[in-house]
Amino acid sequence: MASAPPRHVPGTPIASVGAAAYHNFARRFPAFVVHLRELKAQRKHALDALENLGFRAQRSKLRQLLHEREFAVFDAYRGVLKAGRIGNATPQSIEELAASLDPSSPTHERVEQREITTNARQREVQAFGPRKRALQLFVADLIRAIHPPRANQYLFHGGIPAAIAAVEAAYQRGMTHAVELDVKAFYDSIPFAFLADVLRPLPKAVVRHVVFDETIRVRPLSASTTIIRRAMVPAPLNETQGIPLGAATSPIAGEVIVGQLLAAHEIDYGPDIITYADNLLVLGRSEWEASARAEHLTDVAARPAYGSLRLRLKERGHLLPNGTSSGGGFSSGVIFAGQFGSVDARGVFSWEPAPDRRLQHQIADGEVCPTAEQIDKALRRVSAFHRAYPKWREREQREARDRAMLTSARYLRLATPENLSVATRDIALACLLNRQSSDIPELVPDYGPMYDGKRQRLLTEAGHLLDRIFAQDTAAEQAA
Repeated sequence: MASAPPRHVPGTPIASVGAAAYHNFARRFPAFVVHLRELKAQRKHALDALENLGFRAQRSKLRQLLHEREFAVFDAYRGVLKAGRIGNATPQSIEELAASLDPSSPTHERVEQREITTNARQREVQAFGPRKRALQLFVADLIRAIHPPRANQYLFHGGIPAAIAAVEAAYQRGMTHAVELDVKAFYDSIPFAFLADVLRPLPKAVVRHVVFDETIRVRPLSASTTIIRRAMVPAPLNETQGIPLGAATSPIAGEVIVGQLLAAHEIDYGPDIITYADNLLVLGRSEWEASARAEHLTDVAARPAYGSLRLRLKERGHLLPNGTSSGGGFSSGVIFAGQFGSVDARGVFSWEPAPDRRLQHQIADGEVCPTAEQIDKALRRVSAFHRAYPKWREREQREARDRAMLTSARYLRLATPENLSVATRDIALACLLNRQSSDIPELVPDYGPMYDGKRQRLLTEAGHLLDRIFAQDTAAEQAA
């Protein structure tokens, strides 16, 4: 299989175009990549057929797929790729891994326990090796085939863009008030017995060893450890419930549980409940209707039949003109899954970061000048952060202001000619986009007397630059 690489390498079955490690693998083993693409197509056909079967036929086909494992090579490849091991992989090593995969038995492979920060919240997640990852990816696809998410669940149906489009469509139907709920400790609170029942006809052994994964809870009798501890984070040993945060099966398992709640005969709100993962937005035509629906949903979710889910109130908001809605604690605008939505007099929506998310990037606003490392990190993230909100009405102006404040802080931290030039340029751009030359003092942070000299110089340079720009504009207008 290691023949000379062709002039054109076929696209990866699952990796992005920029995946350098994959492209190196594809150049080394082009025939194997062609084989993987064929397996991918066959596998998709089998999963599509599974989705359209009745319960008994579905159970029979499901057990056949789990037993025969005709696509195991493709699953092993995905596990190796997702675990970041493709650089050292060969077709032989992938085939050997495929031959060892057994979703019905324990897989004792090391798991790293990591602490990550997302949206200013610290969470403990598990990072899995290629064997566990391969099994999780396979089983996750089976779950999606036998339990496809409902139309109003958007984690796998278009993500955040589709979810906010659904909110806008609800507004057109007269749904002007909303209550945002989420599930407290969602993944941590799912009992095994309930999970196994919800995921039927997936065999209980597969749920136990892949979705629930008992091996990361009970340390084996052998001397080898199952968990590698990092940053003094305790491993989740001897826990009796909960699914691992970081497993490929957990998001779809969560969707199935939320979907079962939405399908409850006691809940008849249809598209007036919109979900993204464990965030639920309950809509109504009034404060009373939205609140009553949210309270009823919370009561139903707490029943054992639906997993004893603990829904908690996050936000309440409305999409009416200011002063139109009062009482009940509803504020202007709707917050959902980190997005803050509002509508203007013309009925045009704007979706921007929720206040708590925006504050993460405004490190220059404090009383102490950030370090150069903190500023550079924030600058690298600010563009990507704003691009994540394409329907933000003032996105360009806000990005320019955030960048101007950060580059101003960098000049105050390190007063080099280059930093002065960049900060001056960014301040001028922010003022032009916001059409406010008087904004200059607001764009240059004030960190106390020891920075006064540098701050004054920056204010002066930015003012001179804007004066020159305005003078040139005036001359051009007069000439025209």
